[in-house]
Amino acid sequence: MGYYSLIVSLLASDMAIKLCLLFLEGKNKRAFFSNADTERPHQETSGILNRSVFWWLNSLFLTGYKKVLVLEDLCHLDEETASEQSIANLERKWESTSHIPKYRLVKAIFLSLLRLFTAPVLPNLLVMGLTFAQPFLVRAMLDFIASTSESKEVGYLIVVGYAVVYISKAICTAFYMQICYYSSRMFALGLLYRELGLAFIAPLVFSAILSLVSGLVVRPLMTRQMVWLEAIEERVAVTASTIASMKGVKILGLVDMVGSVIRKLRHKEVKCGKKWRFFYAIFTLLQTLSLSGTRWVTYTVFGLIALYGSGNGSLGVNRLFTSMAILNIFMERLEILIRQMPKIASAFGCIRRIEVFLKAETKRDNRMIIEPEREAIDPPFGHELAAIPRQTEDAIIIRDLSTGWTTDQAVLKDITLQVPLGSFAMIIGPVGSGKSTLIQALLGETVTHKGFITMGSTDSIAFCAQTPWLVNKSIQKNILGTSLFNGPWYKKVLSACALFEDLKNYPAGDRTLVGSKGITLSGGQKQRIALARAVYSKKPIMLLDDIFSGLDPVTEETIFQSLLGANGILRKESITVVLATHAVHLLPSADLLVVLGDGGIITYQGAPANLPPNLVSMRDVSTIGEKHGSRTDDSGVRGFSVDLEDTEISLNPELTTTDAATTDASRQTGDLRVYWYYLKTMGLKHTLLFAILGAICMGFGPAQNLWLNAWASDENSGHISYYVGIYSIFFVLEILLTTIWIWHVLIFPLSASSIKLHDNQLNAALSATMAFFSNTDTGVTINRFSQDLMLTDNELPLTLIDCVEYIYTCIYRMVLIGLATAYVAITFPFVLATFYFVQRFYLRTSRQIRFLDLETKAPLYTNFIESLAGLATLRGFGWEEEFKRQNNEYLEASQRPFFLLATIQRWLALVLNLIVSGVAIIVAVAAVELRGSIDPGFLGLALVNIMTLGTSLQSLVSFWTDLETSIGAVSRIRAFSEETPSEDPLHLPKAPDGWLKSGHIDIKNMYAGHGPDSEPVLHGINLSIAPGQHVGICGRSGSGKSSLLSTIFRIMDVKSGCIIMDGIDISTIAINQYRGSINALAQDAFFLPGTIRDNLISANAVDLSDEQLERVLQRTGLWDKVQDIGGLDAPLDAEASLSHGERQLFCLARAMLNQSRVLALDEFTSNVDIDTDKAMQKIIREDFGHKTILAVAHRLDTILDFDRIVVLDRGRIIEDGSPNELLNRDSAFKVLYDAYRSEKTS
Repeated sequence: MGYYSLIVSLLASDMAIKLCLLFLEGKNKRAFFSNADTERPHQETSGILNRSVFWWLNSLFLTGYKKVLVLEDLCHLDEETASEQSIANLERKWESTSHIPKYRLVKAIFLSLLRLFTAPVLPNLLVMGLTFAQPFLVRAMLDFIASTSESKEVGYLIVVGYAVVYISKAICTAFYMQICYYSSRMFALGLLYRELGLAFIAPLVFSAILSLVSGLVVRPLMTRQMVWLEAIEERVAVTASTIASMKGVKILGLVDMVGSVIRKLRHKEVKCGKKWRFFYAIFTLLQTLSLSGTRWVTYTVFGLIALYGSGNGSLGVNRLFTSMAILNIFMERLEILIRQMPKIASAFGCIRRIEVFLKAETKRDNRMIIEPEREAIDPPFGHELAAIPRQTEDAIIIRDLSTGWTTDQAVLKDITLQVPLGSFAMIIGPVGSGKSTLIQALLGETVTHKGFITMGSTDSIAFCAQTPWLVNKSIQKNILGTSLFNGPWYKKVLSACALFEDLKNYPAGDRTLVGSKGITLSGGQKQRIALARAVYSKKPIMLLDDIFSGLDPVTEETIFQSLLGANGILRKESITVVLATHAVHLLPSADLLVVLGDGGIITYQGAPANLPPNLVSMRDVSTIGEKHGSRTDDSGVRGFSVDLEDTEISLNPELTTTDAATTDASRQTGDLRVYWYYLKTMGLKHTLLFAILGAICMGFGPAQNLWLNAWASDENSGHISYYVGIYSIFFVLEILLTTIWIWHVLIFPLSASSIKLHDNQLNAALSATMAFFSNTDTGVTINRFSQDLMLTDNELPLTLIDCVEYIYTCIYRMVLIGLATAYVAITFPFVLATFYFVQRFYLRTSRQIRFLDLETKAPLYTNFIESLAGLATLRGFGWEEEFKRQNNEYLEASQRPFFLLATIQRWLALVLNLIVSGVAIIVAVAAVELRGSIDPGFLGLALVNIMTLGTSLQSLVSFWTDLETSIGAVSRIRAFSEETPSEDPLHLPKAPDGWLKSGHIDIKNMYAGHGPDSEPVLHGINLSIAPGQHVGICGRSGSGKSSLLSTIFRIMDVKSGCIIMDGIDISTIAINQYRGSINALAQDAFFLPGTIRDNLISANAVDLSDEQLERVLQRTGLWDKVQDIGGLDAPLDAEASLSHGERQLFCLARAMLNQSRVLALDEFTSNVDIDTDKAMQKIIREDFGHKTILAVAHRLDTILDFDRIVVLDRGRIIEDGSPNELLNRDSAFKVLYDAYRSEKTS
């Protein structure tokens, strides 16, 4: 007894310990945390029972039901699914699969997620067992109904079996996502042979044929998808380029032309999408065949065997519905596979494109980085800066370097150069000589043909590009970059870069958002902020690419002396500076001068004083040197200085911006008006036809079931051919009408809808105010033209078809279930009410999570676009890892709603399956209680349809949710199209024919600002310009020069006053026609996608001959370059084919073809060398001499022969007169000109 007592005690103790462990495992762990607001995800801290039924999601549902969700309401991802861990795992597997030639990325993804892929296998085995119990329950119930001797207790045991199987299956299904399809299929075939004999071969052969056809269709489907994706990529790229350069597009009057180009690309894209949809329609047909066709083949073969063979001709109710239940199981997974195959093919196509990108050749940095002992340079942020080798006195060493942008051609040849530590080196040369290329070579961005570059570590460089790169954050965050905040140093940098005065003009100071690509700033302000970022970083080496080109002479001199003068902060910090520039008046301050000549060779290097006269005339060099050395005032001019020390600005190191939670109730409840809006884009006739055809097509399935029931109930075996014949007619009609239904909706109404939705959104974007683009992130707008349109083109139509299909399917199935007995039908209102409240409770949250899923991707687009635009800057500063970290944060934020959306769909499946379990129990109980009065055939129909009702309801709500998501994209398009502020909301009339023949401009008491709610930046402007008069506009950087031109182009909002041209108030005529009437040459060049010919044609120049085009290209010196590219009809990639100066010359050639009477120039020649500037000025005077000209200029000698000079300061005209008049008195213009002349070289 003692032995047995010991065993009992041990077993009891073991059971008690397991119960305790089960209790502890089921306990919510969050209660044990010291901090209740921990960021640990709920799924990690919930107990096992809680996780089994997704109880932890209830708090999220309640939150989403009560209020509008924001990202902070969503739980974080666990460590295993977090982006950082997932990326690290994928990178390891990617490296380990380098030997795999094909589908390497697919295999790497599978291996990195191997545990997650294999985890559901065991739960699936349990689900398989419960699934195959259902046909036995159907057979048992039908046998019980047919028998009169069995007691009710047996019937209620079957009811208990229904309860156990359906509830257990509902809970177990929540554990797995993957299915062992083939093993379940083989077991089903064994059961089917038991019921139908040799006819079991029919579904096997038919499913094999379907699988073979599906496989054959996949390849052309993937091919068409690749073509479609390329068309989408082309359109999105052009759209993104347009949005990023919207100011230039509007100024040049190219809105209509760009819109036409993008619309053509959209039509091409839709045409490619039609070809893809054709093959998708085939898959939809195969999906229909997978269930209806399998049944038809199976029972037709069974009938034929019975008719012509030795089989039993009686189908029988028990045999019919048992076999039908088995067929449902047999074909369910094949139907899912066929349904998902297009998506799988699409995923593989996308993965292949990503893999091609990942396998692309990466940038090779051929610089020799030497990092021996470190020598700190007064680190202001608590850490040492990058090292400079102690054993050499040179910061940069170049030996016999030939480099360029391709492996075929070198731009620079045989360059040998040494830049001493702490020195200031200048690189000069004509346009196209390779100055910017040399800077890029120092950054490691070019292709090295031979030779080498030696310098400090890669994170020891600060870089300012010729076109300033800024991110859409505050001014302060742009200056700080990835550095920590240091108040005194920050203020010193602001002072050195002359930014205090600008910050005073912004209400938010340095918290002001700069907008995408710095759209809210002037060109000079962008350059100074980029320069401040480089200075603030305090890197030992600073590379500057023509950074002073957009600054007026006074600001340039102020900044130059503050940074590189005798007491400049860069000099004091012994920072090595390399400046590529056209500003030869700065040469005397340089320690080393490098002159590049044509052909990319160095024609001189050494001290500026020893420069040979034949290279650059150095008259007045000694004078300039004296003036540089004798200045005592940082500004050096009267009337324009500002007390920097007394200026108050924000110096808050913790700048965070939070978006206010949206209060849009439609995010919770939806908006039926959006559906109406979408249906109207499809066409109401097409919509009605779609709904009617769908009802007919989906009705054939129930009709065939009823016909099979009639066959099974007929004991006369002589009617087999009759039943098989009618059944075949039903099947053929179903296939025929389903094909017409799918083909019609995918080809006609959806293509029309795609065009209309895109055009509505594009029109809104092209007509939006510049204030909108200033306040809206570029990534957000591009997201609308990429992801939103992808949803409306792809997911929305497919989900709409699925949703309509399952609405009809669920209705018909519930009707068939109700036919079994009226008592079951009585419960339907309660079931439907339960279903309604579940979907209402679910959709209020799921719809919002879908919105968040869309919105959280916008920062990813923005970060990617900004990183791509500033790649050289990021690499130069060594910020790659920081931006990768930011990208991972954005990625993880975007995955939170994505993960929760998938999780709440599992919750929905569990709830709906439990509801169906209740229906199954009700039907079973009704069958037992009404055994004598219930029709076995209709009971069989009810039991078979219950098997798939849960899946159908789950699919319906899932597709409905997807439809709500996709329709959310339509809602966003509708809101964008209707609510985006328009420049021409009243659709003003066009100006009369023959208007603007003289070019008279009259500005009367004008006040203007950047937006309707912003403070004016121009105050009381009064200016009258006679026809043909040439007016120069000058002033300090930020004084309002470019803003004045912006009002001429109606870019800036005129708050009061007016602008009249040739007797017409420009605010009363159509804006695009008006802009096309003005000729513009801006600081930033813009090029259309297309050929050289396309880019030469402007809004006011059409029907041009090749001779005219060649003439302007000859005049600007670009004809040889054009011929090298391939002629007028060659595609133009301006970034790759033309230097910065050549792009400006191309824009001048385009302007020469424009017949407008008014020409506006905004610092057009600021980025070219003096010789090119002279050539441009000569062309302007010869070709535009008889036209009205308004020119913003920093090179003041270019406007000395103008009729008038207008000087602005702080948005006000402070002087207006002829150049001689202003120079002969103590004027602000004289101060500016004296400062400029003192720095000007011959």
